[in-house]
Amino acid sequence: MKRKFFSALVVGMAVLGLCACESTNKETVKETGKETQTIVVETENKETETQETEAEESKAQEGAAIESEIRRLVDENLYCMRDVFVLSMLPTEDTPIEGEWIYPVKEDVFKDYAEFDAYVRSVYCKETADMYLCGEDPKYVNIDGKLCANKYLEGSKGYYVDWTDYDLTIDSVTEDECTFTVTCSVEWPADKPVKEAYPVSGKAVKEDGKWLLTSMLY
Repeated sequence: MKRKFFSALVVGMAVLGLCACESTNKETVKETGKETQTIVVETENKETETQETEAEESKAQEGAAIESEIRRLVDENLYCMRDVFVLSMLPTEDTPIEGEWIYPVKEDVFKDYAEFDAYVRSVYCKETADMYLCGEDPKYVNIDGKLCANKYLEGSKGYYVDWTDYDLTIDSVTEDECTFTVTCSVEWPADKPVKEAYPVSGKAVKEDGKWLLTSMLY
């Protein structure tokens, strides 16, 4: 009788142990499932954060590249306005090459007309470049491939804007158009001249994959 009771007790304990083990295994599986889900969610969040960070970095790099290119164009525009087309003229040789007013430009500046043409078109869009190069009474002409200046059009005028350390602000950018503001300073003639901010609005467009100014900044 005692043996039967003992055997039944052992079997009962084994069954209870099995049930307890089964319950523990189920809980472990549940916990493991939760941990896996947590890890998957955390991984997805990290991947999303990484993608967002990379997108922001890419956008910042693109913005910096555009600003750098616009700044280059502004600097070249300053040279064109001050030394080439508006305030002054390129240095020329002492003897005219044709008539009384057409003088060859010194070759250490531009070796020929083609080089000058390419330079102007690297700063301004086609329409604006054509206006300065091919418009009525152009300041520079092509004489047998040589760059020459019409000194009859030479002249200077008062100019009071200081472009030193100008500020550049990009106002808007699309795939093929950029508007911006250059802020310089100016002192107009007066009994007591006062320096004040001088903002200049500009626009650049993409032609053949290159940013070019649509007009001369002055």
